[in-house]
This record gives sequence, C-alpha cells and structure tokens, in this order.
Amino acid sequence: MYDGYFKRAFHAQLNASSSGAIQCDIVRDILKVVVIDRHHATRNFGTGFVKGFGLQKGAIACTTNCENQNLVVVGTSDEEIAHAVQEIVRLGGGFVAVCANTLLGSVKLDVAGCISSEPWERVRDDSVACDEAVRTILGGKLKSPFMIASFIGLVAVPDLGLTEMGLVDCKTQGLMDVVLSEEQMARKEPVIDVARPVKICCRCPSHAHDVHRMMDSVTAVV
Repeated sequence: MYDGYFKRAFHAQLNASSSGAIQCDIVRDILKVVVIDRHHATRNFGTGFVKGFGLQKGAIACTTNCENQNLVVVGTSDEEIAHAVQEIVRLGGGFVAVCANTLLGSVKLDVAGCISSEPWERVRDDSVACDEAVRTILGGKLKSPFMIASFIGLVAVPDLGLTEMGLVDCKTQGLMDVVLSEEQMARKEPVIDVARPVKICCRCPSHAHDVHRMMDSVTAVV
C-alpha cells in the first residue's frame, strides 16, 4: 500500500510458529491484515499480508472501507489483531489503535459503523489524536493510516484486494492463494480460481451489479 490507494502485489518468505501460524516480519514491514464480515452474521474472514504501514507494534482497525464497510485490521501479531477486534466491538464501530492490551485512540462511528452521532469537532479531534497515536506510539509511517487501510479490500484497483471471502486477483476477480508452495514461489505463479469470481460490492446475489457481468474474463498473467 502506498500513500494513497495504490496497491502492488509482492512475494515474501515468512517464518511460521510452532503451531503453523505464519508470522509477520516487522523489520521488512510485512504485517498481517484481516478483513472480517460484519453484515451477514457469518464467520467469513480473509487473511493476508500487507506492506507500507510501518507499524513496529500493536494494531489498527476500522469499519469504514471499500467496498462493503467490513472490519479491516492491520497488526503486528495475531494477539494484537484480536485485541483490536475486541475494542472495535466495544466501541460499536469506528477506528481504533491498540498496543499491549491498551487502547491508544479511537473514533466512535456508532451509526452503522460508518457515521458518528457526535459533533464534527469531536470526530475531528478524535481522528487527529488516533492518527497521531499510530505514528508516535506504534511507529506508523503513513499520514492517514485508517484511510489507507480502508482501501486494502478494494478489488477494483490492481493488483490485489482482500475481502472477507479471501484474496482477490483484480484482473480476473478470482480468488487466489495467499500461501504458495516452494514450486509456485519459484515460478511466481499464484493459483487463481477464476471459476469462483468474487462479486463486486457486497457479493450477495441480490447486490451484484449488472455492469460487472459485461466484463470479459481475462486470464491472469504474472
């Protein structure tokens, strides 16, 4: 992720814990990102890895994002990610920054997780303080970390987008593997399931947009 909504795919070899969980690499700025469904009472969530945020510790989370306002969490460990999710639940939606079981900052968006019922001055002050906590305490290097986090799931902008259904190749709108075998890494050939295209927006059959049915299916080229 760049300082805007620009995204580029990358490959990286990461370590796994004794339980098999793939670890972040803070030195190389490779953090874990999770997108969680918060609309349909499902257990759907997509997990991937992201560069560009520069967090040295903790996690951030937000419920305002493209394309369907799901819960997006970027963190340095599974424990920090879980803590951020818990704080978002307590807040009732919005933005949070956490570290070491401490809530560092928050912006409450209590109307559908997207809008605040507070005066705009309160929202502004909380937003500035939350961004500042990410930069000064967590070590983040983005000017607007929550805004950039909101674009991680955007599957209409290349190269990749992460949704609650999984990682999406923006060319084909097909789901693809996050973890590759050594053979796939050597060839740099991700497995893309073009037979399972992800519908833009909510991906509910009732919410599909007709314009996307007009698009040609293109075989991904890596």
